[in-house]
Amino acid sequence: MTVTMPTNGELKNNYFKANNSLKTEVAISSLDLQQYNHIEGTHYHLADDEILLYSPDNTYQGKEIIIHGHKYKVKPVTSFNTSFVYNHSTYKPIFIIAKSQAIAQKINPTPVLYVTSFNTVGTKSACKQFGEKLPNLLNADPASITSRFVIKDLFGSLFGGFLFIGVLISLVMICATAMIIYYKQVSEGYSDKANYAIMRQLGLSQQETRKAINSQVLTVFLLPIVGAVINLAFALPVLKNVLSVFSMYNINILISVSFICIALLITIYMLIYWATTAVYKQIIVS
Repeated sequence: MTVTMPTNGELKNNYFKANNSLKTEVAISSLDLQQYNHIEGTHYHLADDEILLYSPDNTYQGKEIIIHGHKYKVKPVTSFNTSFVYNHSTYKPIFIIAKSQAIAQKINPTPVLYVTSFNTVGTKSACKQFGEKLPNLLNADPASITSRFVIKDLFGSLFGGFLFIGVLISLVMICATAMIIYYKQVSEGYSDKANYAIMRQLGLSQQETRKAINSQVLTVFLLPIVGAVINLAFALPVLKNVLSVFSMYNINILISVSFICIALLITIYMLIYWATTAVYKQIIVS
């Protein structure tokens, strides 16, 4: 397969701008339709101003795209068996399929790469060993060869370590937070006991006392949750940029995980709230 060398840039509002900066997210390559139909076993037909566009996460849903001042009608495709990441780049690869090689070269005027891809048969361990030894066997630069099993194992180890560290730190912080809040409420309970006793002497009923306690303690617990949600909302763009370094561009996953974390935070805080409120009430009404 022949494909143009990727051009790094930013794809925003259906407009591709070639650059190498902190805003760079994608790497665009192009090839002709005849090759794509042969590889995928499809029978697409395109006009000169039409292209097929493949993105690994299928997030591009625009009807048009502007590249180097030329506008093209886009037909997204969800499959490209020989897609690859050039030089193990962290930028998201996007492949554009044009009607002819001339148009493909016009879309991305860079030198042509000759790409060979093949499947391996055997156990995962054997396939991984083959992928690791292949660069030496071919006397080739390891950056020019990509093995799915090697990359999968590498990212599995990397993200597995991050997950373990994240869970460990989260558990430590949850325990520390629970202890701090618990003892803070207990100490406040003893300091507020006299005040509530005076209020009961002035006519405050038992039910009103419990209601006041619930309101006071709930306020203490809700403020950190509100602060955490606001902080996360402002941190999401930064998190998106950090994750893009590890080739993670799916914003839907990031948002889903954020909502799950918020739900877990609220659940844990409510459990601590109920436990703390019970102790606080015992101190006040005793």
